[in-house]
Amino acid sequence: MAVKPQQIHRIVAAITARAVHDTALVALDGRAGAGKTTLATILAEHLGGPQRATVIHGDDYLLPRSLPERLAMDTVAGYAGYFDWPRLRDHVLMPLSGRPPADRASRPATVGTVPRGKIVIVEGVQTARPELAAYYDLRFFVDTSADLCLRRLHDRGRTPEWEAWITRWRAVEEYYLTTTHLHTRVDLTVHDGYLTDPTPPLRTT
Repeated sequence: MAVKPQQIHRIVAAITARAVHDTALVALDGRAGAGKTTLATILAEHLGGPQRATVIHGDDYLLPRSLPERLAMDTVAGYAGYFDWPRLRDHVLMPLSGRPPADRASRPATVGTVPRGKIVIVEGVQTARPELAAYYDLRFFVDTSADLCLRRLHDRGRTPEWEAWITRWRAVEEYYLTTTHLHTRVDLTVHDGYLTDPTPPLRTT
């Protein structure tokens, strides 16, 4: 993917402007296949690499359910039960924001210790959900068309099981986006065109 440097620089500038003592918590939310992981990796590199920026993946906080269990859950149940957002809150967001976990008996995060004094980018679907939004210094919506996201998901596989999971996941995803009005709750929106479009991809919402 050919990312235009001037566009990435604008996003990096928005993040560093919110950082206090080189520390900031950033959320990259959006549909599966929107390009969040790719964008997070690129931003971390431009923010100084591992010495200054850490990327946390929301997928590491999905609850360990079998595919049949996930498919048996309806849209509302899936929204409530796929993502272990309390663990992300208690193990990452609260400690880095200077507040103790809600459950003081919580153990350290299983995905590793996140050091203070860094810019931490948390990417993934539901990472900026209403229960978590206030912990971030900056919230991004990676706004990629549903059709393009679907094509990218199909590129990852076309087995019957994968197709069934895509269908269920996208229903939960749309429920989240529409009922929580993500596009109105974020600080900035990054359109999918940031990869190829010469027009500025960043806008305040």
